[in-house]
Amino acid sequence: MTERRPFLRIACEEWVPWTKLVRAQDGTLSIVGPMGNFLQVLSTVLRFDYELTQSPEKVWGGPDENGDWNGMLGMLQREEVEFAVGPFTVTPQRETVSDLTYPLSGADKAILLARPKLDTDMAGFVKAFTYETWLLTLVFAIITAIVTTLLVRAENVLFGIPVEGLGSKVCLWVLKAFTQESSTWLPKNDAGRLLITTWLLASLVFMSSYSGILTAMLTLPRVVIPINSIYDMVAQADIPWRLEAGSSMFQYFKEATDGVRREVFTGRSGTFQDCWAARQEIVNGEFAAICDIITMKKAMAWDFSTSGDCHLYIAREMVYSSAWVAVAFKRNSSYFEPANDVIRALLEAGLVDQWLREVIAVTPQCLQPPSADRTDGVSPLDLKSFGGPMLVLLGGEVIAAIVFGVEFLMRTC
Repeated sequence: MTERRPFLRIACEEWVPWTKLVRAQDGTLSIVGPMGNFLQVLSTVLRFDYELTQSPEKVWGGPDENGDWNGMLGMLQREEVEFAVGPFTVTPQRETVSDLTYPLSGADKAILLARPKLDTDMAGFVKAFTYETWLLTLVFAIITAIVTTLLVRAENVLFGIPVEGLGSKVCLWVLKAFTQESSTWLPKNDAGRLLITTWLLASLVFMSSYSGILTAMLTLPRVVIPINSIYDMVAQADIPWRLEAGSSMFQYFKEATDGVRREVFTGRSGTFQDCWAARQEIVNGEFAAICDIITMKKAMAWDFSTSGDCHLYIAREMVYSSAWVAVAFKRNSSYFEPANDVIRALLEAGLVDQWLREVIAVTPQCLQPPSADRTDGVSPLDLKSFGGPMLVLLGGEVIAAIVFGVEFLMRTC
């Protein structure tokens, strides 16, 4: 006689790599991935048959103003299903409408964005120092030229030396000394020579520092990482960010009342289905997303396997750490405690970690910081590296041509 097994309705949604949904031609659902393996083991041990169903909203679920939940958690609240595969990030609020099992794994949250690239800057030749430093240097050059002119003029008058054209000679000397060029002009007396000696020493230090820093910047350019934390994210305006609809992170930031967490929610540019489904949009730089680390690594593995390169970056600072994921049962389900026993046995045998490793390829090169993308160390300088100085040279030649044209017209008219 054939054993009659209980028949359960089980809720599920797609969360790659944990859960990948496959719909057959007759419309029935099945699960591929670690949670599919778990469900197969659970149904075998607890001896039940089942059918999979999705929530109308196709989200994990969250409460409305009246305390009614949508998504899979709403189905559990209304006891429409025995349990939901998930897995679900464990939160106190979710435990008010469901019984969450022993944790299957950790699920830390971070920010996923397009990988910053090593790039040269046409204006890099002026970025060896800050604009404040350049401005202060210009001010001191002007002051040095004025004070030297006045001092040398006074000395020349005192000792009966001609002073014609002194101002132009001093200004030209200050510029030549600053750029480490030789000059035939020097003050005739001690006070003036002492003054220009200090400018020579200051110019030597400045230009030596400039040439060293510029060489390092051109041959080993620094990667500017726009977002490494939620503080960076809300402080910048170049990259929009989105939250996963119906997720624990959406609810977490929605409930925030002040501070940067509230800014994350109010400043978001929208929502997305899930990080796996939105991986190409993130690679394209359309927005940054807050996702779990496991899905991020899966997306990185996909990106590297399809393109042969790393186009995704995980921000260094975690958004939410010490998070755990578990299976959600309806309240007081008779299958809850037996399921906990199965989960503990699977964890002790290391099967959950093994299932995850089978679906996530290891891409350690993509987990390295973007500054490590260059494999050959020092790179040759390209045309873009010298684009700025070339534009300055071209601008100077154009201005010189205009000045000559004005002089020619004034001379011939």
